[in-house]
Amino acid sequence: MKGIPLSALLGLFVTGLFFAAAILAPWIAPYGMSEIVGDIWEPSSADFWLGTDNLGRDLLTRMIYGGRNTIFVAS
Repeated sequence: MKGIPLSALLGLFVTGLFFAAAILAPWIAPYGMSEIVGDIWEPSSADFWLGTDNLGRDLLTRMIYGGRNTIFVAS
């Protein structure tokens, strides 16, 4: 009897991580979703892993919350 393909398990794992990040966004995101935390267009750094946007908001935080919206709209 064959098991589940490795690629299917990997896809399920990654999807589960995205789903968990979406649910836990308020606790794992480093800043608030619309909180201005830095200067405009700051590059990646220890404080802002993906940098900041044109208003000084952290891009990592915005991506985590954006994933939350995407997953809940899609389901």
